[in-house]
Amino acid sequence: MTPNIQIARKTIIPTTSEMKNKKRQKPPGNANSTPNNNRLSSNNKENTTPYDPNSMEHEVEAGVSLILRFVQNSTLKKTNTHGLQSFKERLIKAIIEMYTGHWYPDRPMKGSAFRCLRINQNGSESLIEKTAKNCDAVWIVESLPKEFTVWIDPSEVSYRIGEEGSICVHYARKNNTVKS
Repeated sequence: MTPNIQIARKTIIPTTSEMKNKKRQKPPGNANSTPNNNRLSSNNKENTTPYDPNSMEHEVEAGVSLILRFVQNSTLKKTNTHGLQSFKERLIKAIIEMYTGHWYPDRPMKGSAFRCLRINQNGSESLIEKTAKNCDAVWIVESLPKEFTVWIDPSEVSYRIGEEGSICVHYARKNNTVKS
């Protein structure tokens, strides 16, 4: 693994011990305020919607949140903030439209290559890049790693930084538990 990939992982992806020690911040406002219903959080205990394996919403939300985590931790985010929410909404919609008809919860590996989102140097434009251009927020793509791959599959979201990097699991759902 190259040093750049190691640095990116350390600065963007928290370690297990950091996640255990990190306390969840309370939302701003009073204690009786309702949770943000726009977020599809698998860890939200107040979310009583049962997991539907035929729905891809949890996995798509996890994949987009991974992409946005890289963007939010980049140095470009400090000078550019326009278009981020629009990008998130449009990317979720575009992914759901693209994956409809290619989502097989009973056979998650089927169609995995189709559901792969890549950013690389070979000149082909990915769904992430097209969505960023449509939002007039090309800086988002510039803040992501130059070689970046995300697989959004039923019950699992994984990613790889670099062409030779290790594949890491960002979100996994086994039976009725979620690991994110």
